[in-house]
This record gives sequence, structure tokens and C-alpha cells, in this order.
Amino acid sequence: MRHSYRAAVLAAACTMLTACAGLPQQMDQVADNLRQLGQSVSSPLVPSGPSAFSQSGLANVFKGTDPASKWPRVALTIDNMPADAQNNWFEWRAAPVPAASVAVAPANYCITISAVVWKSEKSSQRFDHIPYCGRDAKVRDITDDYTFTLLGWAQMPKNGGKNTGASRTFGPNPPLKSFPSRSIIIDTANSRASFMFAHLLMSMGLDLTVDYLHENRLWVVSTVQ
Repeated sequence: MRHSYRAAVLAAACTMLTACAGLPQQMDQVADNLRQLGQSVSSPLVPSGPSAFSQSGLANVFKGTDPASKWPRVALTIDNMPADAQNNWFEWRAAPVPAASVAVAPANYCITISAVVWKSEKSSQRFDHIPYCGRDAKVRDITDDYTFTLLGWAQMPKNGGKNTGASRTFGPNPPLKSFPSRSIIIDTANSRASFMFAHLLMSMGLDLTVDYLHENRLWVVSTVQ
């Protein structure tokens, strides 16, 4: 019995030593996996194929267009947001990003939108329930200045040209104000919802920094929050 017990102890010790011998390599692999996970959250994730947003016709719909022409126009609804959309987006700032102030939404963090795009007063196309996700967003520093620009665009009346006043319709004419009066997107300037909406406009090619006081080619008809 003594010999069999000693043999069992020696066998267990050998097993432990063998496992420990491989432990550094295992820990290195874990560290590599964590680094890759951190990079997938903090830097743009290259998708394996075109996303629903990039294929929808909404991506860059304003790119290369003249704001003075007032076309195209987009009437937008925000159909769905994540449960934590009201939370602050600052924690998305992560060390692996070269510029510490740049934040990137997780690749699978999505809002869902629908839109009617007007190419002219009589020509329109509808897009229903399109997800816009972190992987669709272009990396850009969202500063306090841009946040104030977004709020100014959302709340300032646009008196130039025809409008529907307080009525929020799907077009072709915009309402007096580009955004509904209450939403976490404009009520909570640093919310994740606001962050995603700002990137959505950029991904559609709409640059509010040009003339946000008169930019009325896009408006939000309604939003879930």
C-alpha cells in the first residue's frame, strides 16, 4: 500500500509539474486574447463583409452634395436603442487608441433607424429598420464643441424655405426644428445615444460644422427615447 501511495503522489506531482511547465505559454495566450479583445472594443473592427448600413444606400447619402441645393433630404426615425443608451460614452475611451480623447463604440453596439430619402420633391425611397453599429462609425474625436453644434442644430428653428412648422412628417418638406423637443440624444449631451447619432450623421456624409444653423436637409420625425 505504501508503494502504491508513493507512486500515486509522484504521478500527481508529475502531472502538476507538467501543467505548470505549460503555464507561462497559457498565460501568454490569455494575455494576447485580452489585448485582442481590448483592440476590438477600442479600435475600428474591420467587418468581414458589408454591413446592413453600408449596403442600405444611407451611407454617404449627403457626400459631395451642395447644401445650397437643399437636396437630398432625409426624414429619419430612431426605432430602437440599447438599454444603456442614456449612459455616458466616456468609458469607451480606451488606451490602445493612439489619441486618448478618441472613443470608439463596440462593433456590435447598435441603434436601429428607418428613413425616407428624398432626391427631389417627387422622388423618394424608404429604408426600414436599418441597424447602425459601432463598426459602421468612422473614428472621429467627439468634442464638447461638436456636442454643442449638434444641440444647436437640433433645437434652433430653421426659417429658410418651406417647412411644416411643428408637424413632423416624412417629407418632402422639413419641420421648423430638426429634432423632437425631448430625447436623450439632446437632453443628455454625453449619452451613448448622442454619440451614436453624431456618428450616424457623419457616416451619412452630413457635416454640421459647415452651417448647422441652416442645415435642414435631415430631420428626425420621432425617436424611441
